[in-house]
Amino acid sequence: MWDLIATNTDQFLPLFCHQPKALSKNDMDKMVQYDLSDLGSNQRVLEDDTVYSWEYFLQDVEGLFN
Repeated sequence: MWDLIATNTDQFLPLFCHQPKALSKNDMDKMVQYDLSDLGSNQRVLEDDTVYSWEYFLQDVEGLFN
């Protein structure tokens, strides 16, 4: 995920910069809304894996830029 952000900084800049305070994982959780497939579907399994990875990424980088 970080490579994607670093490669496309112009698109992510408004989200991550020029804020009165650093964004926390909790802040990101409030901004992101998931549109998930039905429980039990194969697609939902993949989506759950993606959400888990996103949550893990946010926890991992939360304190890096404070």
